Formats: sequence, C-alpha cells, structure tokens
Amino acid sequence: MIKHIKSLTSRPLHETLFEQLQLSREEVSHLLDLGAIYGDGKRLVCTQTEQVPAETVLRVHLRPKRFEPTLLKWPECRVFEDDSYLVINKPSGLPVHPTLDNQKENVLALLQIKSEQKLFITHRLDVGTSGLLVFAKTETAQKNFNDLLMNSKVRKIYKALVHGHGVVAGLWTHYMEPSDRAPRKVTMDSRPGWAPCRIQVLDVTEVDAHHSEVTIQLLTGRTHQIRVQLSFAGHPIVGDQMYGSPILLTPVHIEQISLHCSSLNWEDNGGLLTSLKAPEPIWS
Repeated sequence: MIKHIKSLTSRPLHETLFEQLQLSREEVSHLLDLGAIYGDGKRLVCTQTEQVPAETVLRVHLRPKRFEPTLLKWPECRVFEDDSYLVINKPSGLPVHPTLDNQKENVLALLQIKSEQKLFITHRLDVGTSGLLVFAKTETAQKNFNDLLMNSKVRKIYKALVHGHGVVAGLWTHYMEPSDRAPRKVTMDSRPGWAPCRIQVLDVTEVDAHHSEVTIQLLTGRTHQIRVQLSFAGHPIVGDQMYGSPILLTPVHIEQISLHCSSLNWEDNGGLLTSLKAPEPIWS
C-alpha cells in the first residue's frame, strides 16, 4: 500500500505522518530505516524529527516487502575472491539490490556489511534464483565485467528442475514483448520491437516420473528469460508459480524457484581464464 501526501507546513516528518496517516514514531522510524519513505521522488535519509519543507510531496510505502537477511550465510557463501571480484553462491529468497521499498534486506547491502568492503553490481539473479553472482570491488572492475557481458564473453550455465518430460535439447529462440511488467510474454515469431531470447539446452535428465533436470547455457540476458521460455514450451520451473508451476516450495514470504546459476566462465583482457562452479543445487 502506497500513500501520497503533501506537507502543508514546514515541520518534523513524524508530525506530518502522524497527522495525515496516523503513524506512530515507532512506525515512522521503521519505515525510514527500510527506506520506504520518499520526499519529492527521492528516498529520504533523515531522522523522523528533521524538518520537512512545506509543499514536499511524500510517498510512503506503508507495507514494504520484507526479506529474510539470515538466508545469506557469510563467509560460507563465498566461492571466489581476488583483487577485482567477489563471487558468491546466492541463496534463493533475497533480491540482489535494494528494492523500491526496502534498502536493507538485499544481497548487496548485507554483503557489504558482512565483508566490510564496498561492492558494485555486475549482473543480477531473480529473487527466487540461486547460484553464482559476481560483485566487482572497483568501478573499473565493474566496467570491465560489464564489457565482457555486453560482448557475450561470459559463459553462464544454469540448472533447472522443470515439470514434465520431453524437453528438447538444442538452441531455443523466442521473442519477448517489450514490457517492464511481469509475467513476461514470448512468442515463436519475430515481431517488430520484440527482443530475441536465446538459450542452448545442453542436457536433459529425467529425475522422476514427473520432473526433469535441464542444463542451460544462457545466450541472451533478458529479464525472466529462462523462466518464460521453459514455461512457453510447457515445462515451467518447479516452484515458479508466476509462470505456471502448481508448486510453492517455501512459505509464502520466501521466494524460491528451482533455478540455479551453476557455473561461470570468463577471460579477462590479459587472457586469464576464470572458471567457477557453484555447489550443486538440492531440489526440494
């Protein structure tokens, strides 16, 4: 729930929010701590007793989405570290970066506190996806890695547990609707403005009477790409209710799907090859 209000006079933030929204001091402090209050479009970084100028438009996220910080196990999650990068095995259930209404409960914020160093995002995994995630230690390293991604010089391999049998190995090409809304939509036919989505299905193993494990190389990096392509083919990822799975893997407040970034390979400008593997996923 989001409320938009305007401060009618210059006064402390908590007084304005109490008068117009009946929020207590404790509630205001909690929302400020999570980063759920904005003033004139910018996240407020202040105390609740600081003056808010008259005519300031306030946006208040009254029910910010919460995530479980204890999911990130440090230093057990660390897979690789050198002077340029820190690579972790991301758990399911945490966003990579701050969300609109929660700036604290995310991998970046938690990892910077636990590792006691500033980090920069190079790529992302969905909240419910687990596996290898690369953070840069400098802006230069971040740019270098982003250049590798842009030039398709990072090999990303995923594993997914999907519903059904008969997943076809080989190159899959779909086209994604130009929209920022989820769930994403794809089609087999090329359409003006629709972005191509390509994955290479490398291996398929039937794990029981109803499910298969699929090994995939990600060739293009669209939002939700693997999830929507598998679903479109009739094989939604187990636990991915947004894309057709009937199964919920964890309590409703923890997002988890059976998709795991299992290996990453890249070669830097000096020709040094970095090849990393995550611990094998345990499909529950």
